[in-house]
Amino acid sequence: MKGGGLIMRIKTILGLTVLVIAWTFTASCYMPETNISVRGFSDPDDTCAYTTSTSNTDAFRTLGTLDLMYLSSKVYQLKYVAGVQVFNWLVNTINTSSESQEGVIGNLYYNVNDAFPKGVRVKLSAPAEIGTGVAFGTYEWTLDVSGEDIPAATDSTTPGSGLILFQLIPFNVIANVIAMDPYAPLEPGKDVRVTIEMIIYFRTTSGWDIRSNTYKYMLTLCNGCLHPDANLDIAKMQCPAGYVMAGNLCSPGQDSATWCEEEE
Repeated sequence: MKGGGLIMRIKTILGLTVLVIAWTFTASCYMPETNISVRGFSDPDDTCAYTTSTSNTDAFRTLGTLDLMYLSSKVYQLKYVAGVQVFNWLVNTINTSSESQEGVIGNLYYNVNDAFPKGVRVKLSAPAEIGTGVAFGTYEWTLDVSGEDIPAATDSTTPGSGLILFQLIPFNVIANVIAMDPYAPLEPGKDVRVTIEMIIYFRTTSGWDIRSNTYKYMLTLCNGCLHPDANLDIAKMQCPAGYVMAGNLCSPGQDSATWCEEEE
């Protein structure tokens, strides 16, 4: 069965009325989640590029960090970018019919079980209190995503590999939900550990709707932990004369620090 469709919803989030245009997903209409498995989150290389992982021995990031201090920037929108590695376990189907069909080479269907990402459902949950006695709720949002197809498995032991790159936590969610007073009054030096649960939805070349497993990811929210250098002006995202920005230049405020260092 086909599952999903575009809808528009009016939601009230922490007193804010928000128009949500999102792809909706009907879980009962999707093939078993064992067909697509989320393996983990990868970091970008020095050029901010992400590479597809094909090895079972590759290590992935198990704990992320999001520094809410970077919300004060006037030239940069803080977000959490995810480079998600996935396996596609669906094997292409053998055609035993003698009829000529489109997409068939000899007796073998090709690409019928390649998987194309369509959307992501995300849930963020946190402890009832973050150390200041203020309640912190559970929030959910959906995202439309697109990207390269995840190729079908070669056989039952050799899955297809692919990478999906998208904003797991967009700026509007951070600014209007996560950092909204009084729900996240993180003072400088304070932090709170939250849990991200994510399901990715796909459609195969042959038209089947499939979903990934529910993947859990730990995330630390902080205020200033990735801003170790007072020389870095976050509002303008620039350094003083004679200095250049260094460290995390791909997604400042995410996972690793950004600072200023003297020009060579």
